[in-house]
Amino acid sequence: MRLNPNVVATELPPLLELTATAERLAAEGRDVIRLDQGAVDVPPPPAFAARLVARLADPDVHEYAPDPGLPELRTALARHGHEAFGAAWDPAEELIVTAGANQAAFAAILALAGPGDEVLLPAPWYFNHAMALTAIGARPVPLRTDPDRGFVPTPDAVAAAITPRTRGLVLVNPNNPTGVRYPDHVVRQVTELVVAEGLWILADQTYHELAFEGGTALSPAAVPGADRSVVTVGSFSKSLGLAGWRVGFLAGPAELVREVLKVQDSSVICAPRAAQVGLLAALPDARAHAAKVRALLRERRDRLMTALRDVGLDGFAEPRGGLFLFLALPGHTDDWAFCRRLLEREWVAAVPGAAFGPGGGSSIRISFGSTPADRLAEAARRLARAVGRL
Repeated sequence: MRLNPNVVATELPPLLELTATAERLAAEGRDVIRLDQGAVDVPPPPAFAARLVARLADPDVHEYAPDPGLPELRTALARHGHEAFGAAWDPAEELIVTAGANQAAFAAILALAGPGDEVLLPAPWYFNHAMALTAIGARPVPLRTDPDRGFVPTPDAVAAAITPRTRGLVLVNPNNPTGVRYPDHVVRQVTELVVAEGLWILADQTYHELAFEGGTALSPAAVPGADRSVVTVGSFSKSLGLAGWRVGFLAGPAELVREVLKVQDSSVICAPRAAQVGLLAALPDARAHAAKVRALLRERRDRLMTALRDVGLDGFAEPRGGLFLFLALPGHTDDWAFCRRLLEREWVAAVPGAAFGPGGGSSIRISFGSTPADRLAEAARRLARAVGRL
């Protein structure tokens, strides 16, 4: 069987092995603490389920939605985008509903880059973006970031990385896997540079509404010319607890959205209609609900940082949004081996930093999105034992 060499060269999702092992150990009765999956344990707003229950008997809820999404939901999303991101999207031409932010990002990458193109990713990077680029024959180019400076990419580093093959830059802010939030002035400077070079920016805003100290989103209105260059993707998996419903959005220039619709129709056709119906009911309360999730995550972040420092593990930049902390493991160069032993011996599941590309080695990513505070303290104690053992 002849396989696409670009797909063959793409790494398998790193969570597959860890998830299978964690589930096996839990089934055996082990007290497994899950710090691997990027999920929150807060249920969706009550209006989401209430609308679905009321509509499940309607035949149209079980049919395809229009490829770009329900028109009334796109209108509501445009309004939400203005409130949350300061954007001014035309819901008819510049916005589509997607099956989560991951599918939105893949569709955008497929429409914007091609074989041989280069796209800049601050590293450590979110592995699905790098996987998507590799799968289409493009090259993810790492922008190395300094953990001592908060993993923040600098305009000078961006300028130095641009070549004739560069097509764009991906920014996830707040960041996955590091949890840091890029300062507004840095985002603006980088955006001005990229726009001046005639490149595009894929702004993954999945965690924007979960930024602990607030801050400005990367809005196309913030920089002259950015409305032609910035593509925004977002998700309600974290802020509204809708991970399993697969509903997100993509917004950008109308000509790009038209091309993305080709990818949409030839892959998922449309985001699940039931999820769109429920989201339409939940959106009016979305920002208030996100505030509750944000407060819970901030409490867990604080408890986790304290617990790690109490056991002598302080090699991390302070997470300023989302649900991740990136912990350095000095002296442990094989973080895959460390995570396997951590899971098999201490029953704690975490993701090896090497899964997040260059600059991620000798580290682990910890998710505190679905773990109660007392369990985070116990996880820190087990981590300390594992570090000492190895």
